[in-house]
Amino acid sequence: ATARDARAMDDDDDDALSDDREWSLGFLERARRDDDLEAWRFPSKAGGAPAWMDPVRVPRASALETNEGERMAFLCQVYAPVDAEASAFHRTVYVFVNGTRGGETHARGGARAFRGQLPRANAFYGWDPVAEGEAGRALTAEETATRRARCDWWDASAAATKTYPEYELVVETEERG
Repeated sequence: ATARDARAMDDDDDDALSDDREWSLGFLERARRDDDLEAWRFPSKAGGAPAWMDPVRVPRASALETNEGERMAFLCQVYAPVDAEASAFHRTVYVFVNGTRGGETHARGGARAFRGQLPRANAFYGWDPVAEGEAGRALTAEETATRRARCDWWDASAAATKTYPEYELVVETEERG
């Protein structure tokens, strides 16, 4: 390639970077309030235990095991709603990694992602957000039994499953221009 071709490629790269897209940057911070990371707040977070958006239809225990049958570690979850899709008004992506063998996420089955989504009108959350200082609704005995039959590893009370310290994932949007 000639020097002229190289300058043209550089100009193209600059044009691609100077568009008007928004970029979302995430930072880990300590939660401000005790309930900020509860499921009814639809948190983005790293560490601790997952705050399952659908607290009943959690992944089965076998889906949260490595190929060697070891328990995967919860890494993070990102709240990622899709306004244009009614069935995904609330949507969260959960990421689990192989936490027992040095974090071999590059190996087959070393990392897994799960998506949970609910429409705005659903059995667990009201139409409007839970007011500050109030709690979301508790599961019924039947819902709790269904959840535990699927997988009870990640109940918030199970301290042994909390591999990484818990932080809120705070997202800030920056415009490029």
